[in-house]
Amino acid sequence: MTNSYSPATILIVDDDEAIRKSFTFFFEDCGYQILEACNGREGLVSFKRHHPDLVFTDLLMPEMSGLELLTELKELSPGTPVIVISGIGVVADAIKAVKLGAWDFITKPLHSFEILDHTLGKVLEKARLIRE
Repeated sequence: MTNSYSPATILIVDDDEAIRKSFTFFFEDCGYQILEACNGREGLVSFKRHHPDLVFTDLLMPEMSGLELLTELKELSPGTPVIVISGIGVVADAIKAVKLGAWDFITKPLHSFEILDHTLGKVLEKARLIRE
């Protein structure tokens, strides 16, 4: 888990390589450790292997959707924050994701990475307070 001496580890799960890489470069520039997965199944394997502090996941992906991944992650590690990022922007999907345990929902395309930075900071602080 995150402490004052090590940066948080973030798992980014998205089938769009350009989006994954742009998020990775942004978060690495902010000092975070990054893991990447191109679908929910690969993300689940990476989560079990590395136990990241936070997960960003897309909704629509091959092999395992973001909602299926979210459900699995909540069973494995209910305290790990999961943020859903989706290009569809359908309110019903956001509601379903939150009901399944997502800590936040962001729509793509992002107009500014400040949204990611703000959301990440808010969620990591909440997770830290819950752990304490």
